[in-house]
Amino acid sequence: MEMTLPADSLFGYSIAYQKSMRHLIISAPTADNIGQIFRAELDNGFVRQIPVPISHDQSNQDNYWLGASVQTNSTNFITCAPRSTDYFNTRVSKCIFESQNRMYFITLQPSDKNLGLDGYGWSIYMDEDIYLNNPILKGNVQVFSIEENSFFEKKYSLYDIQQKALNFGYSIVNGKFFSNEFSSLAISSTYGEYGQGKIFFFEGTLEVGSISDGEVGSMFGAVLAVANLGGPRSCLLVGAPTHTTTARSYDVGAVYLYTPEYDTKILKLHRIITGVSNAGYFGAAIASVGDMDDDGLDEVAISAPYENDGQGAVYIYTGAGLLAGHSWAQRIEPPDTMYTFGLSLSALDDFTLNGCDGLAIGAPRSNKVALYRGIPLITVVLSTNYTLAKRPKDANSFDIEVKLNVNYSSNLGRIDAVLAVKLEIMHPNAKLADAGADGTYTYNVALASKDTEMSRRIKILTPAEGDYEQVISYKVSAELVNDPMSAKHYRTSQVMLSDRSILLSLGSIWAADCGSMECNPKFTAKLTSSMPKTYTPWTSDNETVSIYLHNDGETAYSACVKIRVHTARILQPSSSCVRMDDDVLICKPKTLLRNGDYWNITNIYLETSDLTSNEKTIQIDYDVYNHCNKDEKTHYEEIFVLESVSTGIIVQRASNVEGAVNITTLEIEEGKRLQHSYTISNLGPTNWVSVKCEVVLPRRKYLEVMENPIEINTEKSVIKCDVNANEGTEDVIKALCNIGDLRRTKATKIFISMFVLPKGLENIIYKENVELTTEITLMFNEQQTYSITNTLCYYRETVSSWIILLAILFGLLIIIIIGYVLYRCGFLQRKKKQRLNNLKKSIRKQNSDRQKDRTSGAESLQCDEEYLVPDEDSVQHHTDK
Repeated sequence: MEMTLPADSLFGYSIAYQKSMRHLIISAPTADNIGQIFRAELDNGFVRQIPVPISHDQSNQDNYWLGASVQTNSTNFITCAPRSTDYFNTRVSKCIFESQNRMYFITLQPSDKNLGLDGYGWSIYMDEDIYLNNPILKGNVQVFSIEENSFFEKKYSLYDIQQKALNFGYSIVNGKFFSNEFSSLAISSTYGEYGQGKIFFFEGTLEVGSISDGEVGSMFGAVLAVANLGGPRSCLLVGAPTHTTTARSYDVGAVYLYTPEYDTKILKLHRIITGVSNAGYFGAAIASVGDMDDDGLDEVAISAPYENDGQGAVYIYTGAGLLAGHSWAQRIEPPDTMYTFGLSLSALDDFTLNGCDGLAIGAPRSNKVALYRGIPLITVVLSTNYTLAKRPKDANSFDIEVKLNVNYSSNLGRIDAVLAVKLEIMHPNAKLADAGADGTYTYNVALASKDTEMSRRIKILTPAEGDYEQVISYKVSAELVNDPMSAKHYRTSQVMLSDRSILLSLGSIWAADCGSMECNPKFTAKLTSSMPKTYTPWTSDNETVSIYLHNDGETAYSACVKIRVHTARILQPSSSCVRMDDDVLICKPKTLLRNGDYWNITNIYLETSDLTSNEKTIQIDYDVYNHCNKDEKTHYEEIFVLESVSTGIIVQRASNVEGAVNITTLEIEEGKRLQHSYTISNLGPTNWVSVKCEVVLPRRKYLEVMENPIEINTEKSVIKCDVNANEGTEDVIKALCNIGDLRRTKATKIFISMFVLPKGLENIIYKENVELTTEITLMFNEQQTYSITNTLCYYRETVSSWIILLAILFGLLIIIIIGYVLYRCGFLQRKKKQRLNNLKKSIRKQNSDRQKDRTSGAESLQCDEEYLVPDEDSVQHHTDK
């Protein structure tokens, strides 16, 4: 589909499919200042613009971006113009909901925390409700219900409780991630709190968990998709289109696959699928395209819209291949010159009636939408069988049978496919009958009749003069003639081979020569192992198993042993074995086994380091076949009992205030916060999983148990443990917490927070000290209990006597120093002492002279004179003046 629009219209930016009407809703958000919405009818190919009654404020030059996101259900669609404005040129979001050919409007205004930036509708999700997302800054999600009369009623808002995650609401999906019956909502924040993307899970308005992965700046969570990959629960695919793989790479992109763990309420990272080129943005769009190969698992389309110099590509992965770690099954390139091919994806139904769902692929830089007609997958399993019966002495051949088992999808229509089968052998004497010039035998098998089992017997010539104790090696292969991946034109009858197909069979044959019509070996077998019968895992990184066989019968030309190991993974098979699965080996001797010969299958390495406390036994079943091509077998089994031990569990305890806690008068008035932490480290040999822990908190009237007082920090997540205040006794509160897995060399931390209430402690602590104790009990094979105690003591602010004495002595020292300084400066010393002495002598002389005069003239005087003699103090005063 291609529209005649301006080059920058971005036709195909968002695509959604209305299944019941077989219509595609396609947006072109920059086709004008508002944006345009188109309806494409798949049955006739008509594409029409949908008139939208939204007018543009001429004073605003911005694009409204109508169609930034388009979502549909079976009959309705919704889209928004997140950048539109109202009459006052204020940023609002105008959303349009079409139901039964009528349009309804929702108008939303960004909250203050978005600083008037773009609004709701950049991302939309719709199931039974409508989720309108505003991922700008610290975004949020508005949830609306759809009533019978298409009336919208706002139900609630969803946001990051901590208000720290950036771009919250960038993408949303709904899936049964944690329950077989109930769905949870997954909401992404592409930059999380510190640049690392984060996915939040909600049940209603309750946040029930989160996952964070990827590198900083990878836009982890830009795309979320749900796929059914087996079981009743959903798998989650998370796109990170700017993920990098090496120091020199950039914007390669990746998709993270998370699968449910049924025994815990978490999603486990199963694998990371990375792109192949810089600036390819692999994972920019993801869509589940249904089951194409009838194995019960969804296939998944992942785009890299800027790969191949900006042209783009879309990769199809099978569900089984995603789980098994396989690469893509099909790579779709744009049929013509297009750019940003795959920037948007939308799964379609079987619109070509070939039994396979299709896919709409947007290339908005080229204003095009490509319709991918799904190609059904068939599964072909090739196998071989041969007869080693005793031949008459004059016989010079035996037959090898090539079998093809084909699985077709139950709703597959007419097919036109041919398989080419080729048989090759290697032996100095044996030859293939009717072989071609190159010595191989080739034939074609038509699949039009949809036969599920086909076989052909091919004769191998064994002249009597040949040495047939030497093995005859063979190789049988099959391939699809006219593979659709290389075809120029699409045909509805085309099929492709799934990645579960087995198209190669390798083996070896000895031309048997026994005393009867069939060789009858007779084996006795014994298994030995480096493990004792009662085994503690991780005594070493791996253990070995060996099987010893002895032949007491006729020559064994095609003996084999099938070994299956339950619980432990086979790390490395023996040199005579071939791995058929993670836990299954097929072992064959390198030479024929005559009577009395021994066959030792030694050193099969088992990985035991990943065993957990959930595993109770390792069981090894092995079946001994005299002839690998027959069902007759002798069954043996060996069981090793696994013992989980709790030795090596180390618990480090700490408090934010160690030991005695001095409570001051100010803290009695304002309260005191206490936190106890327990660091549980596993230095022992057992990987403990789903560990339970009982936490005991003190119950006091002056003590407040904070909301979510118990926080458990594991390696992958933070768990809040619910506390029921009614559990416990009058003195304590008890809570049973699941701290998850405690694997070797890993540690888990438990934080317990308490708050001593203001005033509540006053009348108690003045009289006596108070003890507050928390306790945890770890529940392994045997319970282990640890505790932390704080003693609260009242601290009276008094001054010690030695401080007072020291202050007095210091004051006296200061006075002495001041007096000494004044004395040295002449203060209180007599000045002009010599003049004073001279004055005193002068006065005494005058007095003496007057006394003599008085004595001589006493009779002539009428009265006596009284002389005043100043004392020393007055003289001193005088002289000073």
